[in-house]
Amino acid sequence: MLFITEYRLKPNLSKAEVKRLMDVFGKRGAAEGEVAHYVRADGTGGYTVIESDDITSGYKDSLAYSEYVTFTVTPSQGSNLNNVHVDFGDGGFADLGAISTATPVPHAYLSVGTFNATATPSDATGTGSFLQAQVIVGALQVTLSASPNPTAAATPTTFTVQGTTTAAVDHYQWLWDDGTPSFSTSSPQTTHAFTSRGNKTVRVDVIGVGGGLLGSATVQVNVQ
Repeated sequence: MLFITEYRLKPNLSKAEVKRLMDVFGKRGAAEGEVAHYVRADGTGGYTVIESDDITSGYKDSLAYSEYVTFTVTPSQGSNLNNVHVDFGDGGFADLGAISTATPVPHAYLSVGTFNATATPSDATGTGSFLQAQVIVGALQVTLSASPNPTAAATPTTFTVQGTTTAAVDHYQWLWDDGTPSFSTSSPQTTHAFTSRGNKTVRVDVIGVGGGLLGSATVQVNVQ
């Protein structure tokens, strides 16, 4: 059978990220059995054609690249699948049902870690063999800035987190290094007036909607 897989990069990626991901995907290709690979003219995705009797072959790169792209798998005409069960390894899953047309399988991991994801097809004869892929989700590359810096005691200083634009963030947890109790905000920006002078190490923890730690950043502030 022939499977056509359409893939598109997620929005809000920088031009550098788009180029890097397309270069990596172009060199790696898709699942074993790929017979053609076409890249969109705008460089934001493409199509692969895979010849295989295993529907799960099309999910090999879907699971490996799921943080960055959304895949659409199209079985060839005449397939009689009852269901494809995708287990993402983090408690999430998707049952695609009796797919016969293009079916997207997006998933966002809500915490860092290593996950074993599987895709299992079934038809009238029963459940077929599953495909397993190890998915490694790294921490966000978060940065934290302070303005003004140096600053003065009892003067509001603005702190801004960058690098979380495309992440599923629940809140930001702030630690001030001056005796002020830690507190959280829903915004990546907040203000703080230090209660004492000296060099302070301010830290922010970025917490995902699932409660996991997505990343952390610190900044040194000179309070005069």
